[in-house]
Amino acid sequence: MQNTREIEFEGILNFRDLGGYQTRGNRHIAWRRLFRSGELHCMTEGDVTKLKQELKIKTIIDMRGAKIIEGLGVGLVKETEAQYYNVPMTIIIDPNMEKRPTPKFNNLHENYLARVKNDGYGKSFIEVLKIIADPANHPAIFHCNAGADRSGIMSAIILDILGVSDKDIRADYGLTVHHLPKFMERWNNDVRTAEVHRNLPEYQQELHPETITALLATLRVEYGSVMGYLESFGAEKALFTQLEKALLV
Repeated sequence: MQNTREIEFEGILNFRDLGGYQTRGNRHIAWRRLFRSGELHCMTEGDVTKLKQELKIKTIIDMRGAKIIEGLGVGLVKETEAQYYNVPMTIIIDPNMEKRPTPKFNNLHENYLARVKNDGYGKSFIEVLKIIADPANHPAIFHCNAGADRSGIMSAIILDILGVSDKDIRADYGLTVHHLPKFMERWNNDVRTAEVHRNLPEYQQELHPETITALLATLRVEYGSVMGYLESFGAEKALFTQLEKALLV
């Protein structure tokens, strides 16, 4: 059966395979080992069956914060019988600050840059990578809400480490665009999420593929490489080798 990048479900949106991309030395990322997705709490019984029987998912990594999970739950995740990890990617606020700052950004690049420079993201990236680097956890899924921001950055980091071109990284990030209207419709019709998403900055309701490669370019300038960025948060070089062994063919 021919592998396809985007996989359709009844309730899950923006689910796709990170396999097939060409990397250094004419190698490729293996198909059906690692997937990225939007929120999974809307999965149906049919989706559970597909995840278990067709994709044989062993591991689910939920990158949403505790407040979101408390409000929306995890749905039928337990029924997949996959190992579930919650590795929240949220901005850590300095407890010594008298007043919590309210950052204002002009665009998504500024937003992303502030995220990745915070311990709440940097260290969580490494934790997710450690889970993915273990072949015993494959096939694995990582996801956030729409699968756009946290999953988008996480995907770009993984693809860069493995040697995928910026062109392909940009294209992969861009595949989320046509799913956004469906997410917005779902969120606006749900009383638990309507107000929050109605007040999102305009730049967060539009995705431009160049945003993700601009972020990678900034990390390369400031840290020497994406791997150098991760090392600044404590990643060991052995982790990158483990990822290559686990995901490349």
